[in-house]
Amino acid sequence: MRVFDVDHEGGKVSNGKVFAEMPKPSITDGVRTDTAGNVWCSCGWGDPNDDGVRCYNAAGDLLGKIHIPETVANLCFGGDFQKPSTSAARAALCAVYTSATSAMKP
Repeated sequence: MRVFDVDHEGGKVSNGKVFAEMPKPSITDGVRTDTAGNVWCSCGWGDPNDDGVRCYNAAGDLLGKIHIPETVANLCFGGDFQKPSTSAARAALCAVYTSATSAMKP
């Protein structure tokens, strides 16, 4: 996963760097941040033991993983208070309730 500096006025990105390493091979999608500045993402299509949801702090350090027993294709926060982590897997929609709250705007 990579991060960039964003020039909002100029509409450009620069200074790309690696934020977090994913297990290889795998794909991440559905990246979201919470109000504490943590980054949540799905991780799938690689080793089934690594499929699930990952949470990183703002420095890119892995805080934890939520294992989902299927390939995870996407991730979002949902529900009444934007708290549960909802993952779209191959044949199911999984909801894992956490204490994290989605950051609605940057």
